Amino acid sequence: MNSEAAVIRNPIPKRVLWWLFFLLLLVTGIAAIRVYRGVMSPELPKDFVQYWAVGRLVLEGENPYAPALQLREQQHVYPERDIALMMWNPPPALPLYAPWGLLPARLAAWLWNGLQLGAVLAASFLLVRVYASDSAWWWFLPLSLGFAGTVWLLLYGQNTGWILFGLAGFAWGQHRGQPWLAGCCGALTVLKPHLLVGFGLVWIWDVWHRGQRRIALLAGVAAVLLATALAHLSDPQVLPHYLTALREPSPYAVSPKDWMLPTASYWLRHYLAPESMAWQFLPSILAALALLLWRLRWGEKWSWPQALPIVVAVSVLTTGYGGWIFDLPVLLVSLIALAARMYQVRPMLLVYLTVWQFLVTWATFVYGYTLHGFWWVAPAVLGPCLFLPFLKTD
Repeated sequence: MNSEAAVIRNPIPKRVLWWLFFLLLLVTGIAAIRVYRGVMSPELPKDFVQYWAVGRLVLEGENPYAPALQLREQQHVYPERDIALMMWNPPPALPLYAPWGLLPARLAAWLWNGLQLGAVLAASFLLVRVYASDSAWWWFLPLSLGFAGTVWLLLYGQNTGWILFGLAGFAWGQHRGQPWLAGCCGALTVLKPHLLVGFGLVWIWDVWHRGQRRIALLAGVAAVLLATALAHLSDPQVLPHYLTALREPSPYAVSPKDWMLPTASYWLRHYLAPESMAWQFLPSILAALALLLWRLRWGEKWSWPQALPIVVAVSVLTTGYGGWIFDLPVLLVSLIALAARMYQVRPMLLVYLTVWQFLVTWATFVYGYTLHGFWWVAPAVLGPCLFLPFLKTD
């Protein structure tokens, strides 16, 4: 495995440059229209209220995982709501959500989405520096902004922008030989650990390696422990409260096992053992073990920047929970690495890949489904990866 990131040195053809500029104008114009409609609409991004409600509970020193309390806070925004939209992220996530409870819901929602967009842009910048170090960042901007995961992240007001930034910072830190930065950024993946089980298992294996890899892991563990300690300051029983919420059904919330998911793992459980969530995580566990064997095969030749796009893609495709369309921004790690490779082979391929992602995003609106109906989006997004064996560089 080559540990060096891709370097793009050839000047970009004017035709490609104009195409990318046009696509950037297109996505910016559509975004401006969407922002205007959002400002004029009384509705908030659909999922943001769960983070805002939990932030208020943390600040008040109450149990942030009590469905009845989450519902009480959400009813300040949606008085007619009778079932809480539960926030299931683990306790280390709570310090990130607490500040939002200080603000009015509408202002907090706009600032939240601005921060999520900023995280996507910052992550894209770092990923371009890792995988296409001599190229202009904005060449890849239409891809990042027009990607279905980014669009639906902002529509729902989800938190996946931070997870993407964590992965990008992890890759950047590993690439630049800054293990503490890599570890602290990688710790952000704990916001949705179920989404990246393979990444987590392979990363934990770094404890057996001396030097920078172990330092990065220890930095990540330290960041998670610090965040958990901060959560305990508000609620000393936060871990038992979290586990109780996961185990015990509540009339005020939908249990995680009752959500229909857009993943193969959900249907495996549905047909084999509908009442057992363990079956739902079987593909994720098997994929994680396969990634670990791959890691062992490469030994000291292992390069995190080179392996991360594959590790992330496999982890997301086999996730045991989640995998919603707004979870897919993490796939930008794989897409930007692929885009850099395509540009090396033929610059116009970057335009084709960007247009393909635009078409996938368009299809998610034209052929509207419930969230679990978007099972095809992740495979469609990653479909161009099938051309990798044919992308031969000089």
